[in-house]
Amino acid sequence: KAAKSKGAIVVADFCMSDPLFWKMVPNDFFGKIDLAKPSLSQAVGIYNSRHSRWSRIKLDASDPQLLFKHHRDLVKLQKFLLKLGFGALFTTLDVNGAIIAAGKNSIFGEVAIQHIPIIPVKKFVNGVGCGDAYVAGIIHGLLRRWDMPRIARFAAAVGSLIAEVAGVDIPKEYKGRGKWLPVVEERLKEGQQDK
Repeated sequence: KAAKSKGAIVVADFCMSDPLFWKMVPNDFFGKIDLAKPSLSQAVGIYNSRHSRWSRIKLDASDPQLLFKHHRDLVKLQKFLLKLGFGALFTTLDVNGAIIAAGKNSIFGEVAIQHIPIIPVKKFVNGVGCGDAYVAGIIHGLLRRWDMPRIARFAAAVGSLIAEVAGVDIPKEYKGRGKWLPVVEERLKEGQQDK
């Protein structure tokens, strides 16, 4: 609330997916978030915290058929979260990429729900820190005033690079202001060639 009152863009990355936790969070909280990056399980937790057990949805990000079999539920989920008050959403779907959307009053203006695929890793080591790296990519794009799809693709490239290292640390040769950008740009190009 204080950050919003000072004109800051509020970016949220969550760690809780339990609907019982989200049930305690008042509805006016969500309207204070300009941009959120929930994982699918966190988004489902928020949705289910505000619906009866008969109308809850159940989605699993590791399902390789997620986008095909559960398209309607994914759209319903994004629309609900925007209606709840989030300005813009980058809902990550693990190996299924991300779904982005933004309301008309968001920092991006209205952005229709769309899927952004992952950028494949060359050699997967582990997923620790990929979400945090994705958020760093979002913030980098926000600072450059990019549009939502470009930010999501850039963030996916950053996340894919982190998935190739143990822990959350980048190699020494890429540490320092801007040294990692050429590597991310190269990964973006590789990702576009894979399509």
